[in-house]
Amino acid sequence: YTDQAGLNSAYQDVLDKLDALIRDGLSAAVYTQTTDVEGEVNGLMTYDRKVVKYDVARLAAIHARLIGLVEKGK
Repeated sequence: YTDQAGLNSAYQDVLDKLDALIRDGLSAAVYTQTTDVEGEVNGLMTYDRKVVKYDVARLAAIHARLIGLVEKGK
């Protein structure tokens, strides 16, 4: 992605697809790459953790909505 907005939108698109899966009984989803390692660039933060690539408030809101769906048993 060339900017934070594009990255955030792509991440939200993936998480939006979890709604239907949660309703079908999905019990877990894991983002395994919190930081970039060596040559990879798919972490939430850079390798040195100096740059957070996502809008943290937006990420928190997206995750809170998903947690709410699970808690409601939808």
